[in-house]
Formats: sequence, C-alpha cells, structure tokens
Amino acid sequence: MTDYWKRKLRRFLPFVIFASVVSIIVGVDFKINGRKAQLINADLEKEIGLIQPPPGAVVMGHDASSKPRQALVSRDYSADSSYQSLRAHYDAELSRLGWKFQREEHLKEWGGDRGGMAAQYCKESYTASLYYAGEHPQEMRDYSISLSWGLDSF
Repeated sequence: MTDYWKRKLRRFLPFVIFASVVSIIVGVDFKINGRKAQLINADLEKEIGLIQPPPGAVVMGHDASSKPRQALVSRDYSADSSYQSLRAHYDAELSRLGWKFQREEHLKEWGGDRGGMAAQYCKESYTASLYYAGEHPQEMRDYSISLSWGLDSF
C-alpha cells in the first residue's frame, strides 16, 4: 500500500467507524423502541375509538403514526358547535374514561386571533389534546382530538 492510500485510510477510518457505530445504535433503537411505539400506537387507536364525539359531529379525517419513543393518533371533525360546548362535552367524556384535565390555551394563527383554542388532558403517560380551529375559511375541520405518547405538549 502506498503512502498516499495509507494517509487516505487514516483520514477516513474514524469517519467509517463513527458512521458504523451510529448505524448500529439507530438500528437497535428502532428494533427496541420502534416495536414499543407500535404497541402504544395500537393502544391509542383503541382509546380514541372509545371517545364519543358530540351529537352531529362528522369525522373528516383520521391519522395514526409512530416512530421510536413517539406515537400519535388523531381525528378531525366537522361540527356546528362552539368551543365551550365542545370543551364541556370532552371534559365529561374524557373524565368518564379516566383522563384528567391539565390546561387550556388560546391559539393564534400568524399572530392573528381567529378564536382558536386548545385543551390538554392526561392519562398515565398519554396526552389528549382538543384543538378548536376557530374561524377557518380554508380549513376542512372545525376541531380535532389527538392522543399522543412521547410528544411535547402544545
């Protein structure tokens, strides 16, 4: 081996070792924590199925996703209801299922106030969020319910 190739090898060997170690760590993380997130995602799917929407609410969309250490399930609804009536309904409905109210926040869109609101609930290591869109000329939904694990709250 020439001196040129020896220098190249010494220069790039640490990078190859580092990349290999990172790849192994990420692979192990996906194998261990990815499976746990999938199981929790399935549990969140069951849990969201237990939550009854208010009369007249129509499901506009459903989404579920997971990755190592995180899971999210959400449903978007269209409903002719005020935030106050939705909040009262979900306070009672989620409480019935063992969820505890945590906090409420007024939401702003690009600094403007369209009346958006969010309420957060918890149950063990899970978080439930009620997002009310307020005035929404471009939106297809009026509000959404999401259940999550491992994600930051609003």
